[in-house]
Amino acid sequence: MQLKKPLLMFIVVVSAMFMPTFVFAQAYGKVNVATLNMRQQPDSKATNIGQLDQRDEVDIIGRANDAWLEIKTSSGKTAYVFAEYVSIEEAQGTIIGQGVRLRDYPSVTGSSVFDTLSKGEKVVIEYVVDGWCKVIHDGREGFISQEYVESKFMKEIKTKTMAEVKRVVPAQKVQEATGTSSNNQSNSGSTSEKETVATSGMSLGSTIVEDAKQFVGNPYVYGGNSLSTGVDCSGFTQQIMKRHGISISRTSRSQYENDGYQVSKSELQKGDLVFYGYNGSVSHVAIYIGSGKIVHANTSSTGIIISSLDGSGKPYIGAKRVI
Repeated sequence: MQLKKPLLMFIVVVSAMFMPTFVFAQAYGKVNVATLNMRQQPDSKATNIGQLDQRDEVDIIGRANDAWLEIKTSSGKTAYVFAEYVSIEEAQGTIIGQGVRLRDYPSVTGSSVFDTLSKGEKVVIEYVVDGWCKVIHDGREGFISQEYVESKFMKEIKTKTMAEVKRVVPAQKVQEATGTSSNNQSNSGSTSEKETVATSGMSLGSTIVEDAKQFVGNPYVYGGNSLSTGVDCSGFTQQIMKRHGISISRTSRSQYENDGYQVSKSELQKGDLVFYGYNGSVSHVAIYIGSGKIVHANTSSTGIIISSLDGSGKPYIGAKRVI
């Protein structure tokens, strides 16, 4: 992958006396070589602080220069790696037009408009196809013209051909067909992260569920990894499982592809991961809490909520058991 343009670093910092600093990812990537060295500084002569293996996932914080990316690994390390050895899977973008139309297909004449986006709104860009960007906005998928969205990683975002693209089903149409609503939620107020998790007298699945529910009401932040200050859907599931000694991948798609084992919808138990998306492509994950309900980091407007199993706003794809 040849990099032609320097990309500016995007860092969100929350700081005050005795408070930590939080850095949010601008993109997700996977290592595309057998072994990738992580350096303390953006220099091949800098101290080697570790190695990544092929297909390891990294949070991309920003760009040091044309050749180097600043990353944060799943173990929390901050380091620098050669940009050409990381494939960008998803990247954050910003709407730069007013009233930008979100469509169900990448075409002006052969598509339907189901929403409009305002200047400055954030989206997640999945890929580029023939001058259009496939994006996720507040949990909904669609296509917008590439000229109305900018990203520091636009030249490195993967591309697809029109033959590979399928029409998306807008979330509201799914809700009308199933009679569900993504607003079926419970809010018990904001809760800070706790150092320990009680397990006495409860199964691990039930313990995980009770632990996850205490964060209902806390914010959704794309790329965030903090259960108290901001987390996205897969960050939520990863961090909850981590608190119970379970290591899983960082993105919803990787969790579905790589972690645990498949269980049917009728076999769901507390603590199972449930996955959603369009056309069989996973783009959202939640934790099953029993009684036909899930807890999940839903959207920036709702934060972490409790919904019905079929009320995530996207079609149900499957479930995995990781405990």
